Amino acid sequence: MSKKQPKKRPKGMYAVIDIGSSAIRIVIAHLKGVGNWKIVDSAVQPVALGKDVFTQGSISRETTVHCLKVLTMFIEMMDGLGVERNHVEVIATSALREASNRDTFIDRVQIVTGLNVKVVGGVEANHLTFLAVRHALKGGGLRFNQSNSVIMEVGGGSTEIMLLQRGKMVAAHTL
Repeated sequence: MSKKQPKKRPKGMYAVIDIGSSAIRIVIAHLKGVGNWKIVDSAVQPVALGKDVFTQGSISRETTVHCLKVLTMFIEMMDGLGVERNHVEVIATSALREASNRDTFIDRVQIVTGLNVKVVGGVEANHLTFLAVRHALKGGGLRFNQSNSVIMEVGGGSTEIMLLQRGKMVAAHTL
């Protein structure tokens, strides 16, 4: 039985956009090969998605327009750095998961910006947080894979708690 080979991405510029409850974030990186990348630029812009969704249940027209302006600004950043549209991942978390008008919001984003938004569930958000923490601690002297740990991410719309045993996630919960 052969081991699953990691997905090879072509070299070049890539971007990840995170549409969160209180901000939209972008990170642009130059990928030099599998596991070899350098952050070129990043930005954060505050938005009121969580305020709308957690008080009214839906995203207001004003917040939608503001989010579209932020995303349009991020597109200009990406264009200036040569990021191709097929090298962009856009994810959204708890506020969009819970918004009654999330499909309308996602459609507007796609029509106005051409960006496809993927709403990640709590389990996938936990996994992405785990990967980010593991990467951040790499080479930091902490024996992440030899100890028991708790990772807690307090976000604008949810709190993610992960229990790890010897570097492997054994339990996770989203509040």
